[in-house]
Amino acid sequence: MESLGSETDPGLFIKNMEDDNVYILVYLDDTFIAAKSKNNVKSVKAIPMTTFDARDIKDPSYILGWETMRDRATRTLNSATPR
Repeated sequence: MESLGSETDPGLFIKNMEDDNVYILVYLDDTFIAAKSKNNVKSVKAIPMTTFDARDIKDPSYILGWETMRDRATRTLNSATPR
């Protein structure tokens, strides 16, 4: 899987698939994958799931201490710092 590393975050990788960017955020043993296309997320997610002993927690409510809020109706993903 070829992807480009982010210039601003060494743990962020961006893969272009079918006119869609797939964002892969890796920190220690946590990985967060986001894209507009659910199929692109599934295909990228399948690689580590079949290679490593991994589990899918589906929609995380927190990642790296940040609260994540997903609104499927508006197709948005927001985050908030802990208080």
